[in-house]
Amino acid sequence: MNSFGHLEDGQEVIEFTLQCGNIVAKVLNYGCIVTYISFDGSPNLVLSYPDLDSYVKNRSIRLNTVVGRVANRIEDGTFELDGITYNLPINEESRNNNLHSGPIGFDQRVWTVVERKPHIIEFEYISVHMEGGFPHEVVAKVEYSIKGSNFGIAYRANSDKPTPIAMTNHIYFSLDCPVNEMEMEINASEYWKLNRRCLPHRLCSVESTVFDFREPRVIAPAREELLTTRGYDHCFVLDSSDSATIKGRNIQMSLTTDNPCLQVYTGNYLQDAGFDDHSAICLEAQIRPNDISSMVTDTYKTYTGFSFSYLKEIDS
Repeated sequence: MNSFGHLEDGQEVIEFTLQCGNIVAKVLNYGCIVTYISFDGSPNLVLSYPDLDSYVKNRSIRLNTVVGRVANRIEDGTFELDGITYNLPINEESRNNNLHSGPIGFDQRVWTVVERKPHIIEFEYISVHMEGGFPHEVVAKVEYSIKGSNFGIAYRANSDKPTPIAMTNHIYFSLDCPVNEMEMEINASEYWKLNRRCLPHRLCSVESTVFDFREPRVIAPAREELLTTRGYDHCFVLDSSDSATIKGRNIQMSLTTDNPCLQVYTGNYLQDAGFDDHSAICLEAQIRPNDISSMVTDTYKTYTGFSFSYLKEIDS
């Protein structure tokens, strides 16, 4: 446990180290940011900044943060619940969307540590009624855990009344190569086609499209069909809990989740934040974006795990 600096309001940000088996991870109580993941002594497998100021300055990319109350886009920043219309801040102005719950979501909050062991840490944050425009109080918890070669994220939340809750994590995995060299497999036979505002509007088969990853292939995000988004920023409908695998030059990472969808984002706008575009990939397990009716609950629970291995071990 080490001090990582102080925010403008004086709150101290602490970096915690988790270790078990062949994985070491470091996380902050600010935004539940994952600053470091190493597998079997490897260099850092996620993008990171060396200091707190850089995370705060570049907060719009949500580097390795938890995302909530609601991940992804909400059309016009508006939704209706129990006959009442709620208006959220628009922070994706060019598309008139609320993105990742606005400019100050769970990613910008200091969380409280409620449990800590060498291989587990659990954070809690209480989101008050109408915070970010969302109704009702939510007590959210995020647990990071390491077991063997698996880095797990468990999300839980309870509300005093049903309200939209749909959390995820925005970890940028760099592994050991840029995205255009990575190979990816996704267990998904359908994806959501996007409209001009980057909102899903039609469920389509992946057959004979650039979205067909049912067999492993190189990602190559700079395809002509992806010019609108400058790469992948799309929602895949998962066929099973063994959801996706990406391979770098020497390291493979596999994702399992109980979520119905996987948002794949190939780091299309990283240059302004100090990284090369397409230098890392986000695999965001979540509910379908903008599907408010599926997000309304007073009890929320989900899990996503990332397991690591060396390709030479797999080949042998």
